[in-house]
Amino acid sequence: MSDVKEMAKDFKESSAYVLEGYLDMCQADLPRRKRCWLELHMDSCAFTDGKLVHLGLFTLKDVFEFFTARYPDVDEAGFFAYINEYLLGHENQHTRSTRNKDWEAAQKAVEFAVLRELNRLRRDGKVFKNNKDYDAYVEFLKSVGLGINKEVLGVFSHFIVNSIEDGRIERIRAAKRPGFGTIMRLIRSTLYEMRDANEYLDGAEYDAEHIPTEKELDVLLGQLLSLATCS
Repeated sequence: MSDVKEMAKDFKESSAYVLEGYLDMCQADLPRRKRCWLELHMDSCAFTDGKLVHLGLFTLKDVFEFFTARYPDVDEAGFFAYINEYLLGHENQHTRSTRNKDWEAAQKAVEFAVLRELNRLRRDGKVFKNNKDYDAYVEFLKSVGLGINKEVLGVFSHFIVNSIEDGRIERIRAAKRPGFGTIMRLIRSTLYEMRDANEYLDGAEYDAEHIPTEKELDVLLGQLLSLATCS
């Protein structure tokens, strides 16, 4: 297989205008003030903040290696561009369909739901009427030796909300752009197969006696993402 880093560099130099043109085409119906500009970097990130679409040209490295190992006759340059087209389409749909206010509210709702469930399981008897009650509960848990890492809780809630939102926006895009659904299922299924925690699965069942708790969570979150986007 060719060197992915060198391919990424060549791809950026030779095809940046193609990607910019594709993004412009996706946004042609939007007012200029709502259009994003494309940021290409040699990293492994793909995201949008509503003002720019960041595309890391190493994002596809693992997918590329995994897929081409299975299908050695695939056109490497074509497949490389294929994945990036999917990523741009995905992020562009986020800029169209994802509202930051709703996103933040959903993430906070998940965090609160986790704390309510912990309160139920522990039988702490706390009542939550406003945001301050949740903060007070976190402090209470610390006082009894159970620290809640808010950053980790935020990562967890972000993954759940992002999974559900990815499924919603990708369905919107697939309905409006023929062919996108096929690309999405190809990349999503490949990503799911690549998850490290899959080694703990026996067919469709958990190896319940041997799977570590954190790996079981990883498997469940992976299944949530797969169901949200591909079911």
